[in-house]
Amino acid sequence: MVGSVPLAQPVDLDAPEDTPAVPASSRVRVFAMAAVLPLVTGYAAVAALLALVTAIASNSHFATSGVLLAAVPGWLAVHQVPISILGHPLSVLPLLPTILLAMFIARAAGAAADRLGLRTPRQAIPLVATFAGAHAGCGFLLAMLVSGSDLDSSPLLGMLVPGGIAAVAATVPLARRCGIFARLRVWLDETAPRGLRAGLVGISGLVAVGTLTYLLGIALAFPTVRQLFTEQADGFGSGLGMLLLSVAYVPNAVLGATSFALGPGITLGSAHIGMFEFSGGPVPALPILAALPEQQAQWWPVFLLAPAAVGALVGWMCRKAAPRPFDRLRMVIVAGAVTALGWVLLGSLAGGSLAGGPFDPVRVPADLVSVAAFLSIVLPGGLLAWFAGERPARSGAPAQEMTDEQEEQEEQEDLAESDELDASDEPGELDETGEVDEGDELEDHDELEEPEEHDEPEEHEEPIASARLETEWDEDAWDDAEWEAYLDPSDDGGLDPSDDGDTEGVQEDTERTPGGQPKPGNRTD
Repeated sequence: MVGSVPLAQPVDLDAPEDTPAVPASSRVRVFAMAAVLPLVTGYAAVAALLALVTAIASNSHFATSGVLLAAVPGWLAVHQVPISILGHPLSVLPLLPTILLAMFIARAAGAAADRLGLRTPRQAIPLVATFAGAHAGCGFLLAMLVSGSDLDSSPLLGMLVPGGIAAVAATVPLARRCGIFARLRVWLDETAPRGLRAGLVGISGLVAVGTLTYLLGIALAFPTVRQLFTEQADGFGSGLGMLLLSVAYVPNAVLGATSFALGPGITLGSAHIGMFEFSGGPVPALPILAALPEQQAQWWPVFLLAPAAVGALVGWMCRKAAPRPFDRLRMVIVAGAVTALGWVLLGSLAGGSLAGGPFDPVRVPADLVSVAAFLSIVLPGGLLAWFAGERPARSGAPAQEMTDEQEEQEEQEDLAESDELDASDEPGELDETGEVDEGDELEDHDELEEPEEHDEPEEHEEPIASARLETEWDEDAWDDAEWEAYLDPSDDGGLDPSDDGDTEGVQEDTERTPGGQPKPGNRTD
């Protein structure tokens, strides 16, 4: 249609974009690298680290076969698969190698997506499945390999945990590149995406609080740290091994410090270090645990201000996200729920069994930590988002806005009408004799007079209707003499035109029958 504007077509998130086609051989090579490269790199890194520690440790004998065999349970430990040593479960596993492995998988997934030109969620599924399937299969085989010896591991956990970690790590870089976030926005409520984003900020903020708390404890206990290195490490190799072990468990210590700052605290064997509950006990002589206090202090509740500040930050982020306070409060609640769910997972990974020794178990109460994290986000964040954001407009404000819009529209209509009137005031066209065509003038005059004929139709119609009602005939009220006088054409009906009243209305009535219909003989065209 001429002059029509084409409507926007709905966007199909699964529709492939105009990307160059990748040959089948190249696709196979990319998928093979995605499946094998993280596995080989992770195993090689664990073996190299064990070889380094064994080579420089005092009173140790280096053997290549022993290092390669020891790398098998090391690979499982890096993927957070619990291991049993002589029947004693060991599930307190270092988180730093797992974080580094997840970052490597994410980078490999992003590079593979770029080579394959992936742009939709449907295209991302095979790549994520490749990473997850390769790690699940390798974990299952390695868990079966170590079963039956002094070390033992569950093949089911060896398949599920590495596969889950690989799937999550591979999905992170593809979420924005392949439109996964856009698909989630279609399915979720308007407040959900912003609440999810604020929840991630809440998790990161609480991790930052735990990091600052742990660094403060290490700084105050630095003399103890130096003393432990001096007493426990009798050489450079032993000291390096202790340092690497402590660094590998730093994320676990940070999560424990976050639990302390939130209130529940941590449990290490018979010792419990909490803000409101404290009981002493023996702890391992490791430098990473030097930050643990020896006795309770009355000023510890001050740490609660830090999680509250994180909640206030979340509320500040949501203060302008919606005009209604209730919608902003919903965003804060979603953020609190996301934060609580995240800390259920992190708290479970931070603790576990410690081979049944005197320091078993190492526990971060994930249930209490999640509740404390939810409250620390929702209470201050909800208050700030409710009162610091926009207030709903009064009932009169929208009406005023509508009035302004109507006034502007009326002004535009008046301008358009004035333009039409100006155009109609122009003189008519000249005919062949040079005179103005009177028909044009009459048409212009009719166009100008036409709106006046329909301006107030009710004012002209109402008197006529009332006059007709007043002159209704009552057939039963007339006697025979009156009927003969009325039907006699030579008589004027006994009505004197000089009488007061509307003679025009009388003339009109005399030309009608008592039933209200015009007389056939008196009707004139």
